[in-house]
Amino acid sequence: MKSNIEWLKSMEEGAASLYCEAARILTDDKELRDLLVCLKEDEDEHARLMALALSLCEGIPTLSVPFEIDESIKIKHKAVAKRITDMIEGGSLTGYAMLDAAIELEHAELNSLFTFVTDSLKESSQEFVDFHVEIEKHKKSIERFVRSRPEYELLAKKIPTIPKVWNEKILIVDKSEPFIKLMEVVLTKEGMVDGTGDGKEALRRIQEDYFDLIITDIKIMGIDGMELYREAVKTDAEIKDRMLFLSSTNSDECIDFFKDEEIRYLVKPASIKEIIGQSIEILEQRRHLKE
Repeated sequence: MKSNIEWLKSMEEGAASLYCEAARILTDDKELRDLLVCLKEDEDEHARLMALALSLCEGIPTLSVPFEIDESIKIKHKAVAKRITDMIEGGSLTGYAMLDAAIELEHAELNSLFTFVTDSLKESSQEFVDFHVEIEKHKKSIERFVRSRPEYELLAKKIPTIPKVWNEKILIVDKSEPFIKLMEVVLTKEGMVDGTGDGKEALRRIQEDYFDLIITDIKIMGIDGMELYREAVKTDAEIKDRMLFLSSTNSDECIDFFKDEEIRYLVKPASIKEIIGQSIEILEQRRHLKE
């Protein structure tokens, strides 16, 4: 187990260095640079957790991994890293090449080994409990960026071949069933979409499960959107950062509520582009908080 974790740690450290150098060079595209900085910080955190795993393994001599990292995987990762390093040193690195490499570095077998290591150590440290979620968020940030740019269309076609170990959850609360179905279609690439027209049912789901994004109207059945929000924050004070009100009313009471609580909102009819844009900003808050 120790040698496998040491290799994983070295890969994370190497990836962090590549992203850092790429962010230093590719400054003409601010959004790409912000993504690379975020990815670099992710890799630093992954390396830290692998260092923690190494220290824990010292105290668990019976812990073993039932397989070794295939040599072909190591060769592939070294080749990808060398390709980017050569471009950096030769002054020829492009955003396309860096993103292509980032996608290749998210190798399925590598992520499977990460998951095995962290699952094996969950009982030893709480820090490993949600590690698989962090890996998926890391990959998802690359996927969203690539899909948002037409110049990366060919790269986007590579993304679906990377298996997902976790998917973000989105809840739509609206009394219009056709609208819920529309949102399911519009946001299906962003995560698993669920919907209900009943505020009380939505509150029950929020209290029982974690949603990365909640889109709700004010006028819903059971309890209205404002009461849903007030009850939801009793369960999770940070839920306001994951909520988007898409309201059919723009009364003074509603607007004052949105402003007083500092909640994101759009007034219907809102464009699909606006809805997707706001939704992705909520799902990608780690990156947007840096701006």
